[in-house]
Amino acid sequence: MPNPADKTIISCGMYAFTHRLRGAWRQLLGDLHQHLPAPYSQAFDLRLDDETKILSDPELFMGQTCGYPYVVKWHHTHDVICVPEFTIEGCENIKNSSWFVTRADSDKVSLDEFYNTIAAINNTDSNSGMNVFRYEISKHANSKPFFKNVLVSNSHLESLKLVDQGTADIAAIDAVSYHFAITQNLINADNLKIIGQSHHTTGLPFIIHKALKVDQQLIVDALNTSLKAMSPKNKAFLNLKQFTPVDRHDYASIKKLETKAEDNGYAVLQ
Repeated sequence: MPNPADKTIISCGMYAFTHRLRGAWRQLLGDLHQHLPAPYSQAFDLRLDDETKILSDPELFMGQTCGYPYVVKWHHTHDVICVPEFTIEGCENIKNSSWFVTRADSDKVSLDEFYNTIAAINNTDSNSGMNVFRYEISKHANSKPFFKNVLVSNSHLESLKLVDQGTADIAAIDAVSYHFAITQNLINADNLKIIGQSHHTTGLPFIIHKALKVDQQLIVDALNTSLKAMSPKNKAFLNLKQFTPVDRHDYASIKKLETKAEDNGYAVLQ
């Protein structure tokens, strides 16, 4: 059995794409070890970049991923621990949604009107940027390619920029990323408009390797203790209510959306 004391890395880069966000997450997670009993009470190497390969690092204690990669890949090797609950529009308890965003000057007001336009997605394995989007478009695609082109931007922020610049016509943007992009003035909200909302699915989980036998409730309790200990300013900034335990069954709805899109003859967003 792996020695927990050898696991030195915590990865949390999904919502850490500005200096201000990284500072808030660092305050929340930097002292997490102080709220954990031995042998988990060592200081962790906190990684605040969105690098999925870190989840395979043998020194990883805990990392965050998107729900869709967990369902299609990581569930074989990792267990889900918990999700952060955000008090942000588009989030409901442990579930989050995506906004379908286009330019403010577009005359289109519904997804079916975007036939033969250009879509932007953050990644092909994203739930919030691709999977929920694919499901909605599958209702209108008639088992055929729907878009003229699909651009892969590598982040929700870059997808928003592509829409803002007119390079893309529409994107599905995770509600939490959209909130921070707007409130941190990374994108001008006046240039964009929301024309729809996706299904709610369980949010981005923290995961841990199956071989690491840890009482997961200890981790959840430590996260919530760290949250309570945060400065009121940073806590309010993150819009975090609590960390809530989840299990693999909470992610079944993500797989169902994939299956429904496939049943509609639309296995690939195109």
